[in-house]
Amino acid sequence: MAKDKLTDYDSTASNNTDVGGISVAEGMLPSGVNNAIREQMSHLKDFAAGTSGVDVLKLQDDTDTNSIKLQAPASVTANTTFTLPDGDGTADQVLKTDGSGQLGFADRHPNPSLIINGAMQVWQRGTSVSSQTSSGYKTADRWYTNGSGGTYNQSQQTVTLGDSTIGDFKYFLRHEVTTGDDFTGILYRIEDVQSVPEGTVTLSFYAKGTNPNSGHFEMIARQDFGTGGSPSSDVIQTAQDVTLTTSWQRFELQITVPSISGKTLGTNGDSYYQLQFTQPSDDDSSDAWTLDITGVKLEVGSTATDFVHQSSYGDELRRCQRYFQSFETGRVNTSLVSVASSTSQAVINMPLQVEPRALASYDGALASGTFTKTGTVAVNAFPSNGDNVTSIAFWVCNSTEISVGLNTSATLVQYNGYMTRIGGSAGETVFTLDVEL
Repeated sequence: MAKDKLTDYDSTASNNTDVGGISVAEGMLPSGVNNAIREQMSHLKDFAAGTSGVDVLKLQDDTDTNSIKLQAPASVTANTTFTLPDGDGTADQVLKTDGSGQLGFADRHPNPSLIINGAMQVWQRGTSVSSQTSSGYKTADRWYTNGSGGTYNQSQQTVTLGDSTIGDFKYFLRHEVTTGDDFTGILYRIEDVQSVPEGTVTLSFYAKGTNPNSGHFEMIARQDFGTGGSPSSDVIQTAQDVTLTTSWQRFELQITVPSISGKTLGTNGDSYYQLQFTQPSDDDSSDAWTLDITGVKLEVGSTATDFVHQSSYGDELRRCQRYFQSFETGRVNTSLVSVASSTSQAVINMPLQVEPRALASYDGALASGTFTKTGTVAVNAFPSNGDNVTSIAFWVCNSTEISVGLNTSATLVQYNGYMTRIGGSAGETVFTLDVEL
């Protein structure tokens, strides 16, 4: 067979008896050899021009031991030319095409995170608690604490400026267990079991601290199918061990999420997917330990990508306010107009900052959660700074407004309007709306 292109040549020299149909067998006259050489040069020209080439380009290492191969697909639908960029990009950039074969470097676009407030930016409830024994949402927004049987402190901490081991984070959550228990730890709940798709998801986070007696703490994932759902709670990933040091480390854990086919969701919109950071169940319940954590990200797929910060603090705050809203005064004695619904109750309308997670039908109470008076409120009590509201009631007006009934010790005239003062100090939190999972 005539050897008309480079891929026809044989790796055994004695088998190459012709070039382009010209015999170069041993003993051929010089003129035949010269013609074969010229034919071979034309093949190399075609290769250089890209009009004739090889299926695989093999790049051998310096010792001829191993190689890297670039290979075309088995079937190519159209001729395609890729043009490489001039020079290198920057660290972590990737090659992308403009759709016409011109390659260039671009910043990698990481997957979005299923975690809200993973960078520990928002702290509407406060920045610290101490000697806690109960469970609940205590400090950083969206982060629940399971305090059953243990005692703990929790606080907002600031990342050291210029700390290259952790990157561009400002805050982290410190969860300090002073008296341990098997269930003491922090949890994160993602709204709706169906929000976390079937398949592999990847959890990544930065952490440091001290370990319980067994030398590690655990990350557990579970699905909860809500009130009336089945199963009520389903552990899908148990005891992924993480060993802390006193320096920041980035951890990456893969979680396999099973299908929810055949399972039943509840009817109150209270199903959730939960991540739990806790001490091991076989640990000494008296152990003290500390967890510093930030940069928490859960993403679809088996590869952890870079953490992406929200464009502003306000964006992250609004995402948190779907679950918890605090109503604060901008100055001392903020004034609102109320209308007396009876001789002992005045009603004010409070605007909602975002639509809450759980609303009942309009003109009814919240479907779940609580609206609580936490600060100073006085009806028709100027200029006194006292608080004359003994209890409150509330109703949902619409997706942007809530009506609050202020039951007061003051004597009112039904249907009259009154000036109502909220907040005895600037920045005081007067009401909170909690519709957390």
